[in-house]
Order: sequence, then structure tokens, then C-alpha cells
Amino acid sequence: MNNRHRFVGWLVAVLALGTASAACMAPGLRPADSTPPPVAYVTQTPPPIPSPLPASSTPDLPPLGPATEPPGEEPPSQEPPGEEPTTPPTAAVPATQPPNTTQPPTTACTNRAAFVSDVSIPDGTALRPNAPFTKTWRLRNAGSCTWTNAYSLAFSSGSIMGGPSSQPLPGTVAPGTTVDISVNLIAPPESGRYRAEWLLRSPDGALFGLGTSGDRPFWVEVVVQPAPTATVPASATRVPTATPTVVIAEWRGEYFRSRDLSGTPALVRNDSRIDFDWGGQSPHASLPVDGFGARWARTLNFDPGLYRFRTNADDGIRVWVDDQRIINDWKDGITRENSTVIAIPRGQHTVRVEYYENTGAASARLTWQRLTETAFSDWKGEYWNNRRFDGEPVFARNDANIDFDWQQGPVAAGMPADNFAVRWTRTQEFSAGTYRFTARVDDGVRIWVDDRRIIDDWRDASLREVTADVNLTQGRHTIRVDYYERSGEARIRVGWQRVGTPTPVTPTPTLTATPTLTPTLTPTATATIPPGDAAISGVVWHDLCARTGQPVPESGETPAGCVGADDGTLVADGLRGPDEPGIGGIVVALSPGSCSAAPILTAVTASNGAYAFGGLSAGTYCVSISLTNPQNAAALLPGLWTAPNSSASAVVNLAQSAQATGISFGWDYLHLPLPVENAE
Repeated sequence: MNNRHRFVGWLVAVLALGTASAACMAPGLRPADSTPPPVAYVTQTPPPIPSPLPASSTPDLPPLGPATEPPGEEPPSQEPPGEEPTTPPTAAVPATQPPNTTQPPTTACTNRAAFVSDVSIPDGTALRPNAPFTKTWRLRNAGSCTWTNAYSLAFSSGSIMGGPSSQPLPGTVAPGTTVDISVNLIAPPESGRYRAEWLLRSPDGALFGLGTSGDRPFWVEVVVQPAPTATVPASATRVPTATPTVVIAEWRGEYFRSRDLSGTPALVRNDSRIDFDWGGQSPHASLPVDGFGARWARTLNFDPGLYRFRTNADDGIRVWVDDQRIINDWKDGITRENSTVIAIPRGQHTVRVEYYENTGAASARLTWQRLTETAFSDWKGEYWNNRRFDGEPVFARNDANIDFDWQQGPVAAGMPADNFAVRWTRTQEFSAGTYRFTARVDDGVRIWVDDRRIIDDWRDASLREVTADVNLTQGRHTIRVDYYERSGEARIRVGWQRVGTPTPVTPTPTLTATPTLTPTLTPTATATIPPGDAAISGVVWHDLCARTGQPVPESGETPAGCVGADDGTLVADGLRGPDEPGIGGIVVALSPGSCSAAPILTAVTASNGAYAFGGLSAGTYCVSISLTNPQNAAALLPGLWTAPNSSASAVVNLAQSAQATGISFGWDYLHLPLPVENAE
């Protein structure tokens, strides 16, 4: 059809439409001779005729898409073509944008979360088909609203993996605090990589998550792998299929279906930290709610120093560092704290934790911190784990006095009992005069004053005493003491006292043996106590434990009169019972002021263990019992003090005419002593 034919067709259609419209607009039938009214719309000018296109050409039309309306124009009529609208046209009204119903209502606070860590099932964890698992996220409340259990975890997208569509949060989470959110899931049955995305939902139904705008989800992503199978030729030997290795980047957590951690672990996973509060739930769907156990192990780099390890657990927990057990609380009980201090040298060390849950609530937590001292008000003690002061010290601490009897034990947990060394230094104010320095030692000792060595007894030897006299001017002087222990008993005590007015300095110090050690930290050689009417009294008694030195039972139940010590053995409880007898013949010493001062009085306990010091004036005193006293050593060793402390010393503040009674000392024999009538 050419352009002329198109135009004629268009014109005929317009005329026909106009005639029909006029007929519809007539209010009624007209007489045959009536003249029809003019048709106004036939006078419209037709649109210009487009230029002809070649037969093979196609006009460049815009792509099809959803219909759009120019702003401010009336939308096209939805009436059938060829009919007049039943209502007159109205002026175009711009469309009004409806409210966005998906936006959360405005509140006085904001909801937003921040991701902290994957507590369990890190991305890419390999699982067997249909294996149950528990995913735990640690999130921080990064908004200003407090989350309550009216808030919930809500599935957003991906594979739901058998989980709930939503579940309430475990409790209240204030802004700025963290919460562990767990959900129980099941690995899909088919191999592949699966991801489930989750959001949080506020009580008013608004969803929120991570990011600056709080709209990004957090997720769990696992890889489902079937058990590997292999075709074995008839002539070949069948090799067991390998179990996929769990990637352990932090703590290796092994979980058992038994309290004694026996058999093969039911679950092995990477745990970012040991900080769990399962309440009455199971750590994993593959484990029972009660009667399960866990073992964690990790090798870490430590700086040298003293470290305080703490545990909080319900029920039993024990901790090792490099195979040395430092905490042993292997018994049922509600959540409780244990702590201990251990010396750790620089380098890699393995920490191992074992835990069991019997019934009820379940929780396990381990933390530690390095104890650092920046000020040394007394002696700065630096401790080495070798005799030659090689390398850096394992730790340094403030020691009030150089007065130690380590016997055959270490100076601190984590240190060797033999082959160690210590260096003490301090600067002290002295009046002018001659001072006698005394050292009582087993094994070697050296002492310097202002870089001048005054005592040099650097040799293996049993307990002995060495002295040196030195003239000092008025002012401050620096003292250094070096000590080493090779084997056996380890003891050292260092002190000095002024013995005269200044004398000419001799070329070399006098090195002689003296029968007694009388150190004092004051210029006066003896202390005088004015008479008074106050008194101190008490008892030295045999603190009974029928199984002292034996391991704590696995059940955690201790015999009457016994408690568990840090080394996992039983000791007496430090409380005197009605059937626990006194110990006679023990020398008790009384010192003025602190326990480092020389004794001014001694008393020997009666056959019932009683002692007393009378005629004392008001003041501070130290009551102590020394195992270096031969009489005490013969009557007591081997054993240990249980009351009032392991050093058998008590500071007493006496008022005028006061009677301080009950200053008593409990001794636990490692081996029960022979009756007096049978002793040889």
C-alpha cells in the first residue's frame, strides 16, 4: 500500500468515527428532513504523512518495556476504541507517590549489629550430608536500642538448612555489648557449597543487620562433602578411607559423649576461644545435654613473665601448660573461679584444658594475663631458669626481703626446682658506719656494694653462713645479690646491721663464718620492747588428713579433714577439729614489727601444743615458726603448714592490755610421726 492509499484510509476512518460520535451525542431521533449539526472534529488537520521507507527497512523503535507516563499528563483512556467516554475528560493531576511501607517506623533509638567473630563453623567448614551442626555468631549491639528476647534471629535468604525461620534472642543485650547467637542446622543431603543469610528482627517487625545502614546480613557457609569412596582392584590391598581434616586455626576443640573424655571425639572443631555458657543446652546436636566432656589444646607464643591463669567452670576443669598441671578443679559444682600464677619463659608453649559436665548448667571459661611490675619499692628480683644467668630472666618481681626457703621445690610454678639463679638489686639509704653483711645460703652467693664485691662464696654446698664487714659513708648505696641453686635444698637469707663507727677501709673484706644470722633492716642492732600487760597466745596442732599426699579422687569427693591442693594432691584443711592433738616442743619466735625483723623472744610449746608471750606493750608483732630451727625440723619434717598460711607467720596488732588468743599454727605431716614412747 502506498502513501496515498494510507491517507485515504485514515480520512475515511476519521469521518466514520465523527458520524458515529455525533449520533451518540443526539438527545433523540431527528425527523428525516432535519439538518444535522456540523461536526467540529472533521476540521482537524491530519498529521503529516511520513516519508516513505524502503521495503527492506525497519524503523528504529525503542525497546519494549513497562509503560511509563509523562509527568503531569493524563494517563491514556482504558475505554474500548471507537466509543466515547461516558464521563467528560478531566484536567491532568500529577500522581502522588504512595508511602514506602517497607521502611521501619521512626523510633527513639536505632537498631544495628556488628560482626565480631565466628564462634563455631567458620566459612568453608566441611560437613557430611545430613550432619547436624550448631552455628554460633558473636555479634555486638552497634545501635542505641537494647535488644531483649522480644528481638529474634530471622532467616533472610539462601539455603535454610533445616533451621527455623526465626527464633528469639537468648537474652538482653545492651548497646556496646556482645552476644553469642546460635542456631541448630542440618547439612543438606547433596554435595555442594551452601550459604544461609540471616538478619535480626526488632519487636515491631523491622529487619536489621550489619553495616553502616544496618541492612547487610550475616551468614553461615558450609561445604557438604560425601564420604570418599575408592574403587579397589581385586589384586590391591584396601586402604582405609581418610577422614577430612578439620582446619584448626585457634583452639582445637574435641568433644566427647562421656565425662571421662574416653573413646573417639564425637566432634572436632576450631574454637576461637574457651568462653562458653551453654546453660542447660548441649554444645552441639551430636552431644548429650549432660554427661559430656571436652578437651582444648593450642600452642601460642608467650613473652617471658609471670602469668595469672583463671578458670570459671560448671562442673569440672583442669589446665596444663607444657604438660605441667597448674589448675585442678575436677569435681561437680556450680560456677566457680580458680586462679594460679605460673612463670613462662619466652617462646612457644602449649596450653591444654579439659572439662566435663555432669548435670544441670554447663559453662567453661579460661583467661590469663601477664603480671608486670614497673616499680620495685624493695628488692628487684630477677629469676632465670638456668644457673649461669644466660639470656633474659623469665620474670621479675618486687621482693620485700631476701629470705626464702624453697626447700626442694621451685621458686614459682613453671620454674625448675634445680639449676636456677636469682639476682636482687636495690638502693638503700645508710648512715655512716661499719656494717656487717650476712648471708645464709644453700648453694652459691655473691654480694656487691656499689659495684664492689664483698662476699664471694660461689660454690655448691649445704646450708652455711658467711659474713663481711664494710665501711659505708652517709648516703645511698646500691646492693646487688647473686644466687644460684644446683640441686637439693634451696635457701637464701641476706641481711646487715651496723656494728660500729666508721673505720679505715681495709683492702679486702673479712670473710668469716658466724654461728647465727641476725639481719635487720634498721641501723639499730637490737630492738627493745618496753614492758606492758598485753599478751599473745595460741596452739601448734597436728592438722589431720588421713590421705595427705595422695591424688584427689576422680569423683572430686575429698575425705573428712582434707582439701585438694593446686598440685592435685590431698592436704589437711587448716581447721582444727576436736580430735586433732597439739604438738609439743616447737620453738615459736616473736619479732617486733614485720616478720623480717630478728626475734626478741621465743617460747616452746607445751605437750598440748600451747604457747604464750606475756608482758608485752602495745604495738605490732610477728609470731612465726621456722623450719630452719633444728629442734623444729626434727619434730615436724616432712610435712607442710596449713594455718594460718604456708609460711607459718602471723602479724598481730596489740592494743594496750590486749589479750590476743588463738594465734595458732596447723601442721600436716606427710608421714604420721611415731608415738613418743616408740620413737628412737
